[in-house]
Amino acid sequence: MPVILIGGPSVNALVKELADANKTWASSDYAENRAIIDLIADAFATGKDALVIAGYAGKDTRLAARVVASEILYPDTLSVDFTNKTRVILNTGVTEYTDVTEVTE
Repeated sequence: MPVILIGGPSVNALVKELADANKTWASSDYAENRAIIDLIADAFATGKDALVIAGYAGKDTRLAARVVASEILYPDTLSVDFTNKTRVILNTGVTEYTDVTEVTE
């Protein structure tokens, strides 16, 4: 089971450590109404993976966390596809987590 890290590098020291190692987004990579869900293998060279859930602002992080929780509790009920991905970028410019969509780069 991965370590779950909530919040971006500006508010979470462990996420900042991963960002400084170029394993997840740096603070400057975040944009308004966007969030990231990153699964990082062997995140801290301890053999433990990390799941980063972070957004541009608190509301974006909260929506992303709700999407992850929904996927765990009710798989395949949302329009976000986690299949075979280590990074998912979300459009969080909505008010309900059920309206969050995946952004394709």
